[in-house]
Amino acid sequence: MNMQVKTINDIGFEYIRAWVIETRGEDDAGPYYLADDRAIEYWCRDAEESLASGNPALIEMSATGTRSGRTETFIVPDSGISTNIIED
Repeated sequence: MNMQVKTINDIGFEYIRAWVIETRGEDDAGPYYLADDRAIEYWCRDAEESLASGNPALIEMSATGTRSGRTETFIVPDSGISTNIIED
């Protein structure tokens, strides 16, 4: 039986980067809220874990790290997700 594995592609990577830049607070909220490639990779992993659980590619930034002071979420659009088939 073949298995589908969904991953965040380059387009999704850039969607997430733009969201982090737009959403993060002005204060130093820690390295997780940076927009460098390493930090965005962590966000991508979070979205992929959500996908693997059968949920949308959802990520969440805690209230302490956001500009709004509220917890913010983002769902990666379908164009930012690739589906790979793994054959048995």
